[in-house]
Amino acid sequence: MRAASFLVSFRPICGFVIAFAAASVSPAPMAALSAAQPAPAAETRELDGRSFRVRLLFEDRFDDLDRWVAETDGTLTVAGNELAWDCGEKRAGTLWCRERFEGPTIVEYDVVTVSGADNVNFIFYAHLEDKDLLETTAERTGKYSEYHAFANYIITYLTNFEPRWRIRFRKNPGFQLMSETYSDRPATQGVRQRVTCVFEKDGTMSLYADGRLLHSARDADNPYRSGYHGFRTWNSVLKYSNFKVYAILDD
Repeated sequence: MRAASFLVSFRPICGFVIAFAAASVSPAPMAALSAAQPAPAAETRELDGRSFRVRLLFEDRFDDLDRWVAETDGTLTVAGNELAWDCGEKRAGTLWCRERFEGPTIVEYDVVTVSGADNVNFIFYAHLEDKDLLETTAERTGKYSEYHAFANYIITYLTNFEPRWRIRFRKNPGFQLMSETYSDRPATQGVRQRVTCVFEKDGTMSLYADGRLLHSARDADNPYRSGYHGFRTWNSVLKYSNFKVYAILDD
């Protein structure tokens, strides 16, 4: 029988792949679609006046962490279809989804900021030129600067103890600031948000919260559209649920 909860702690030596035994476990919820499974039907996602025709690629309801790889000195707990990540007291880390994604995508998840800096960051399309990124996870500790050295995008969405949310879009390598702004959303902890990130074919990336557009920018210089997606945080205690990735079928 599947255990009701899992507790995994990571100390300064991190980068370990999280894997739980699969023997005698009830079937997990849908993760990546296998070749034997019929593809989900196309559907339409409406976001603040825009329509996207999409197809579900990946879904995780956090029964366990089998589909994730952690680089963190924080503590991860899975219970009740919710991932709790404690990176308080200035701890930090990145949690990679094991699936590699190709092409334009929409990423959605629910998040509750419990305490700390409300650092709800996300890394997209991370990749290395000469090897698979997840083959090098033991080389990283979760320190922020480690992710500035290879190709990826970082969306920063945080309050950092201010009364409103700050948003930054960066491109790596080089930690290039593409765009930044402040949102008028109040910095309220304990409130669940549905965060949506849209990456379109022309290099446009957009951040939504509860269906409302917060910020958008375009990378017109060779935009990335292949790699790994992952959660990122610092000095925060967060709870995640209902993670989904969709392919954009036309944009």
